[in-house]
Amino acid sequence: MEFCFRCFVEVDSEASAAQIKEELKDLLKSLGTLRSEVVKPYWKIKEYFEIFLSYPFSETESFKNLMTSLGSGWEELSDKEAIWKPIEVAKFSNEKVKWAHIEVVE
Repeated sequence: MEFCFRCFVEVDSEASAAQIKEELKDLLKSLGTLRSEVVKPYWKIKEYFEIFLSYPFSETESFKNLMTSLGSGWEELSDKEAIWKPIEVAKFSNEKVKWAHIEVVE
């Protein structure tokens, strides 16, 4: 199984997005070895960059704990998938994150 994290950040450069990616990797380090990482401009909104991270995932990990480590106010789509968006009661670990999605895939 694999834990996939995807978010969009509003920053002025790819270097700034890469710095946020490193912060996110630090928050997710309990997952172990990173399988894949991508930072690229988001084609739809020119001020946004997309960050994608994936890690191996085992049943011993707590999906809810991972959500909590990243931010509050997640909308749970299932027991293995959630999205985050900036609403009044939601707070993400980095204020530059404008949308996020996490999912465990087999």
